[in-house]
Amino acid sequence: KDRLLSTLAGRPFVIDVSSLGSQSNTQTSELLDPANAFGNWTSFVGNHLPDEAVPVIHLEDPFNTVGFLAQIGNIPVRFGVVALRLPLDYGYIPEVVRAFNSVRRDCVVFIDAAYISESSRNAVVNQMTFLLPLLAQLRPKIFAPLSSSFPSSVLDPGYGQDDSGCFPLSEVGVSEAL
Repeated sequence: KDRLLSTLAGRPFVIDVSSLGSQSNTQTSELLDPANAFGNWTSFVGNHLPDEAVPVIHLEDPFNTVGFLAQIGNIPVRFGVVALRLPLDYGYIPEVVRAFNSVRRDCVVFIDAAYISESSRNAVVNQMTFLLPLLAQLRPKIFAPLSSSFPSSVLDPGYGQDDSGCFPLSEVGVSEAL
């Protein structure tokens, strides 16, 4: 931890925990337990992270307004900015915006499309573009689209037709389009 923080040298950084099974373990699963408004997460953030951290506010499905607001309230105000990572297919984005606006904290917003392909890129851009006016209500300090088109293997049949790693990065097209 100390080596990582010394590398960051006081610069702001977003801290999140993945719920992907391939990138999780018992400890990360415990941090993401939604009990007590993600109490394990907010306790970890408050007790172990420096002020320049930008903690992610975690979501439940279905959306739980009371838990969401309690989680935000449990993140110490010394963290001047919090992050919202909204899955593009999350069905409660308007509710998140409405609830978050009731507490008025500074935020950064990540809209996460997960894996995209060249054929789905335009649909992802259209969905994100549709959401931009709604997300603008949050007045985010940063808005960033998240996605990945990186294949599980550059040797997958039909993906790039080569063995040297030359394949399109559809996420670059999404960022450029927005």
